[in-house]
This record gives sequence, structure tokens and C-alpha cells, in this order.
Amino acid sequence: MQKAELSFELEAEVAEDVIEAAKSGDVSVSEWLSAAVERALAAERALTGADDLQDELEEEVGDVPAEVEAEFGNSVLTTP
Repeated sequence: MQKAELSFELEAEVAEDVIEAAKSGDVSVSEWLSAAVERALAAERALTGADDLQDELEEEVGDVPAEVEAEFGNSVLTTP
């Protein structure tokens, strides 16, 4: 796997927590941050996919029937 070097800043308290988490996981800060970013990206992709699916469903189904919306509101087809 090819690696890229990045430089960024964290709030001091967050940085301390990251260092502690990496130590407790017996990994480097870089490895810990990479794993955390991978998890965040996977979650972002899942949400984007859910949004895309919602758009497709809305196109296929059209408007939600009034009785369904009255019962459930927009929560039927929304992502958190």
C-alpha cells in the first residue's frame, strides 16, 4: 500500500487523547489515526449511499402518501 505524508493540527486535548489511545492499542499514532480515518470514511460512504438510495426511492415511489407521512413523518426515508 502506498503511503502519503500529511501534516495537520489537532486541539491539544484531542492530541493527548489520540496519543493515549494509540499507546493503549500498542500502535503508533499514525496507525491509530489511519484506522480512525478509515472508519470515518466507511461511515461517510455508507451515509452517502443511504442518501443516494433515498433519492432513488423517492424518484420511484414519488410522494409519500399523506397517511404514512402523518403516521411517521419524514423519518421513514431519512438518514440520521
